[in-house]
Amino acid sequence: TYEFERQTACEGDVLPVGKHASIVLSQHGGIQMKNVPDLTDRRDCGENKLITASGQWTMETVGSVDKGWGHPKSAWGLNLDSIPGHLPTIGFMGDEPPYKLIFTYGDPDEGAVMIFSRK
Repeated sequence: TYEFERQTACEGDVLPVGKHASIVLSQHGGIQMKNVPDLTDRRDCGENKLITASGQWTMETVGSVDKGWGHPKSAWGLNLDSIPGHLPTIGFMGDEPPYKLIFTYGDPDEGAVMIFSRK
């Protein structure tokens, strides 16, 4: 189980008062999202659109990280199936467990992200 930690994609709060966002991953490939902010359209951040859905995940490379030396390192994460809100992947964040989950919006160099921490 992961809970919303913070986001840098929008100014201000993205969760309505009294709401908590969580992501539950099952070891058999299931995912349940509850009240996850939908920040795909950052022009509408103040509208508090939330995603509550379930689906399946598979672990795979979801991109790469290059520190500017020309030797990109594979970035691992989850490929999502059947989740609305244009959330096709979630990346793993950190060098060792417990990893955090990170959603990246737009150009990764912008730093527009949403982070979930292990409960």
